[in-house]
Amino acid sequence: MRYLLILFSSVVISGCVGDSEQGISNQEVSDGTSVDSRGELLGTDSDNNGVRDDIDSYILDNYSEPKRDAVRQVARAFQNVLTVDRFDTEALDQASSDQFKAIVCATEVYGSDRAGAFKMIEVMEALTTNSQERLSAYIDYTSARSGSVSSYPEGGTCE
Repeated sequence: MRYLLILFSSVVISGCVGDSEQGISNQEVSDGTSVDSRGELLGTDSDNNGVRDDIDSYILDNYSEPKRDAVRQVARAFQNVLTVDRFDTEALDQASSDQFKAIVCATEVYGSDRAGAFKMIEVMEALTTNSQERLSAYIDYTSARSGSVSSYPEGGTCE
């Protein structure tokens, strides 16, 4: 449990770090997969699953079936914080709770491969915040959450 709290805190704090420090460029992931960095905050989500199509494609290409749902949940949680009303405490708390649940789910699905889970979470964060507008919205969210406390999720965390 202590590891997950540190992991969650690290993910939220790392939102203030530029993409280049995480090894992800704004245009292309290290394996050559193209991602949408045109600057539109939400990008295209043609199937309305809460995950940008370019990130969905990346997930399909890079993660096996047992992990894909957890990876999508993490991607969706990062995507949701970009549009949360930073003046609405309840909305901020819900976004934080959803993000924490996604992280806990991922660590459960990854099992003993915590390094793999953490790397995946970093990649989803970097892909989600790969334009100035997206990064700015994410920093606004983390600033609005600064000083707040999140409770460890109870019950099932995977959607």
